[in-house]
Amino acid sequence: MMRGLVVISSLVVVAMVMVLTKPSDEGLELAQCDITPIIDTEVSFIVDKEVLNKHDEASVRDFLAKSIQHSNLILSNSCIPTTRSLGEITYIELDKSNISDIYTLHKQLEIQMGIDDLDQSYPAANQFYGFVFTRQTADYIGYAGEAEVNLSRKFFAMTFNNGLHLVEHEIGHLSWAQHKEGHPHNLGVWLESTILPEFHHLLKPYARGYKCGTAGTIMSYEEIRLPIYSSPNIFNQGKACGDPETADNARAMTEHAYRIAQAMAKEAS
Repeated sequence: MMRGLVVISSLVVVAMVMVLTKPSDEGLELAQCDITPIIDTEVSFIVDKEVLNKHDEASVRDFLAKSIQHSNLILSNSCIPTTRSLGEITYIELDKSNISDIYTLHKQLEIQMGIDDLDQSYPAANQFYGFVFTRQTADYIGYAGEAEVNLSRKFFAMTFNNGLHLVEHEIGHLSWAQHKEGHPHNLGVWLESTILPEFHHLLKPYARGYKCGTAGTIMSYEEIRLPIYSSPNIFNQGKACGDPETADNARAMTEHAYRIAQAMAKEAS
């Protein structure tokens, strides 16, 4: 019962944030929609204590809370029936000497936290968790943010204070939203060659980022990113921000929201 009250309260706060932070840029024309969220997803974070060398815990929480607010803005703008809430923040002093990629990072977290399967610490279908590291670590391991669905459909890694968009971008990947076509070249072929066959039914040709006008959607790598997922129903500078056949990540995200809702219903039964 308490969890239900917390979720309802968080949705009210999120709704207030969405109203107060709607884009004021006249170039962005959002679709008219009256979407009632069907799920609230909890996003928890494991933070490398090295982050605290330059920032205090209050600053870390503020950045992560603002990232979640930005996620909710993107979801609302894109008519996706999902909200996000900030979960637990845990600090760990991570030994990075054997870390070379997201697989070894995840394994090292399990070793140091004494957990055989870290996903089981966040067992609910509506839970995600991310590891937050410093820019120095990002330079060392070679990426600012990453999610690997072959490893986990819950876990992502990201650099601290490297843009409010990064949380939603990585959770987008975990929800089967993809980059703009061409990043990398021939994205569809690349995805089928790297994603395990058991997940190929979740690879959709319309799950792509997009560029509209002089900016891109959240899953693109354009210098300017709009707070939206690609959608043919949204326009920027008079240009559609998606295509129903080749660029509609909002549709892919909505479909994933219903998959999570179905999984949560099974958990509750």
